[in-house]
Amino acid sequence: MTVNKTAVEILGLLEQNKGKSLSGEKIASLIGTTRSAVWKNIKLLRESGYSIDAASNRGYELNENNDIFSA
Repeated sequence: MTVNKTAVEILGLLEQNKGKSLSGEKIASLIGTTRSAVWKNIKLLRESGYSIDAASNRGYELNENNDIFSA
């Protein structure tokens, strides 16, 4: 499955903040998109094999045990 530019930007933010949760609102603000687009791209990244945790009132976090490498 191919990921798009927005998904790559989200993945980059999650990798830079590994071990910390980022809210959908914060991610959307940082990359200039909507929270809905963030949610859709998180779903796409998960379908591509990335282990991304989500929690209400905390946000998204790239799982420490992720075994996929990205550029």
